[in-house]
Amino acid sequence: MWIGYLQWHFRTRANAKPAEPVLRNFRNIEHRDALLTWQREELVRGPDRQPLTRWDAGTRKPHPVTGKMVPDEEARVEVTRVIGARSQRSGRRRISSSAIRHSLAARILGAVRGEGYAEALWDSYRQLPQSADYVMYWWNRAAQEVSSAGPGVLA
Repeated sequence: MWIGYLQWHFRTRANAKPAEPVLRNFRNIEHRDALLTWQREELVRGPDRQPLTRWDAGTRKPHPVTGKMVPDEEARVEVTRVIGARSQRSGRRRISSSAIRHSLAARILGAVRGEGYAEALWDSYRQLPQSADYVMYWWNRAAQEVSSAGPGVLA
């Protein structure tokens, strides 16, 4: 957002310096998930009662033969299940930092956030097919926000 602001500033004001500090705390950015809200997360355990884990969907290492970067199967995170999930209520005019992160995130939802999160998202946004790209959830959320804002919101 600030990069966009700075680009607009320099296009419309030539070389005039923007007001300092450029990054100000307007108290309108929250650190939360902007698509879902839930009561709690719980660990998924195997038959031996030990927490299940999965690849962290990011860490890579060089393959011992080819040297190409491949997933590092030792980089693990615990598998969680989301309990009491529902879509975020519209009408909030705050920006979630997760919206920024997730709009740039990988599109393979289950690998990035885990199957528990993916299932909760699918249950909460039943109007979208499970095959929808993660970005489509943001389009849907934006459409809900605009439609709940009433006439003249885009004027």
